[in-house]
Amino acid sequence: MKALVAGGGGFIGSRLVRGLLNKNWFVRVLDVRYGELIDYREKLEFFGVRGDDLRGGMVDKDIVRQAVRGVDGVYHLALNW
Repeated sequence: MKALVAGGGGFIGSRLVRGLLNKNWFVRVLDVRYGELIDYREKLEFFGVRGDDLRGGMVDKDIVRQAVRGVDGVYHLALNW
């Protein structure tokens, strides 16, 4: 299975990502930072990293379209100010 976790770099999202990895899911993360997943970079596919509140992440429609392509489920835990 393949999942997208929007906000996966955060406190709650990173725990969900780790849980999905433990169940052998392929996981994509949509976030503007690696956050608590910095040590998992090789195991994950990241979208939107190095953005900010105005660019990248959830505010960029093209990045969101790319991130959702081909996933079986989306977990939305992202926060935009």
